[in-house]
Amino acid sequence: MALEIELVPSSATLRQRLDQAAAAEPTAQWGQAMNESSDALLHQYAQIQPITIGKQQYVPLDVDVSPMDNSKTKKQGVSRTYKGVDGYAPNFAYLGHEGYALAIDFREGKQHCQNGTPTFLTDCIERAQAILGPRAVGESPDLKLLLSLDAGNDSTDNMDVAREDHAEFLIKRNLRGEKPAEWLTLAKAQQDAPESSCVSPRPGKTVYRGETWRARKAGHAPERIVYEVIARTSMARGQMCGACRRSRWPPMGCPSPTRSPTFCLGTRTTGRWNNITANIKPTWIWSGYRPANSSPIG
Repeated sequence: MALEIELVPSSATLRQRLDQAAAAEPTAQWGQAMNESSDALLHQYAQIQPITIGKQQYVPLDVDVSPMDNSKTKKQGVSRTYKGVDGYAPNFAYLGHEGYALAIDFREGKQHCQNGTPTFLTDCIERAQAILGPRAVGESPDLKLLLSLDAGNDSTDNMDVAREDHAEFLIKRNLRGEKPAEWLTLAKAQQDAPESSCVSPRPGKTVYRGETWRARKAGHAPERIVYEVIARTSMARGQMCGACRRSRWPPMGCPSPTRSPTFCLGTRTTGRWNNITANIKPTWIWSGYRPANSSPIG
């Protein structure tokens, strides 16, 4: 055989032996040894190409939970995930736009995506900086990590971790109780600002892009948010928005909900939705400085 391995244990036997070894020695030593081996391989062989924005170079660090479907099994730790299936909810971290697997946090399906994430992020950032070398270390590194997180991880704890480790972040804002109509009003009010834009790619569709500043919590300093608001009064094939009944979602002719969901504005009257939809995509951004032409906006 190519690897000169004559005998290979079955998956069940291998699992039992690994469990026995982990019980005999501190589990942390196993994890540390595997991480060091993986990081050494990435440092030596991975060809990570940075992304250049202006005069600064960035290396993406994408972290997100990916639920796994293990329905109809009796495996240890299998429980209901937020996707509505029974399984696990591991947290994955990928380095570079090439997508090198950096770390995995194995978790039960019922565990909330934010539970344990700050500690996981600290470990990922430190390992990523070690892999990238001296250029990515320090308060003003030549090569900066760009951490990206989904709305489930919209937390000041994650922002603080990124700042402490001198990494920048893109975190999708969790709208929570915010009304899409408020974002549309803000977008219209700021459409003439220098950092904003308003375009109509077709009749019945208007795209607003801009930025604002808001505090994540009371008493915290304002953070920069960039947003994209898409207002539609008709769909691409000419269907007018609003011709849908209360029992149907998404509305007839409207796009299916995705990770950036479509919200119908206004209230439901006589069993029908208002005649305009808006796609809201606000994202937290921290670049370590405030642009000279920007000021906090409520």
